[in-house]
Amino acid sequence: METIKFEIGQWVSTEDGYGQILYIRPFYVEEYEINRLGRKNGEFMRYIFICKILCNFQGKIKKSKRIIAFTSISKIDNEGIRIVNAIKKDDNQEYIKYIFYDDKIGIRRELFLGFRLEELNFNRDILLNNILEINRRLFPSFTYKEFATMFCEYEMPFKLSNLIEYGSGNKGSVGLRFDSNLYKVKDKEAVFDDVRIFFQGELAS
Repeated sequence: METIKFEIGQWVSTEDGYGQILYIRPFYVEEYEINRLGRKNGEFMRYIFICKILCNFQGKIKKSKRIIAFTSISKIDNEGIRIVNAIKKDDNQEYIKYIFYDDKIGIRRELFLGFRLEELNFNRDILLNNILEINRRLFPSFTYKEFATMFCEYEMPFKLSNLIEYGSGNKGSVGLRFDSNLYKVKDKEAVFDDVRIFFQGELAS
């Protein structure tokens, strides 16, 4: 894994302005990675940085949707430090609001996976109910491996090994969406909170 250059609470520069790091999430190659570029399961891929933004590069205070996930950030420069310190000194009330801001709604990873169907003549309601039941049994959170293990307990019209690129326009496929609140990770595996099924292409009608 790459040596990390940042730490929680550090002031940084992001594409949205200056802010502090709230979470650092390492991501690794897992079973569902199609474009793995020769990397094996468990190999490090990248970091996700969840930051709380104070202001833009001109010093204008950001007052909504302050908490954002980034794949790339950089160390704050001297001009950024000057702007942040000026806000702390001259706009203390806004800085206090920034400190207490904690709206993390919508800060979630959405993983979309597509699967080739082996059986086109299937009962859609049964499939939907199966996925809902798996979701309930795995509540409140689960890894992809845990989902795959439970998936095998049900009769399904597709196999998880029939993975294709999601949204590629292929006929006869279904999609699964896995949601991960705050991009959580455990033991080199993403932690998900929810899974839903989507019917693609001709199956969507």
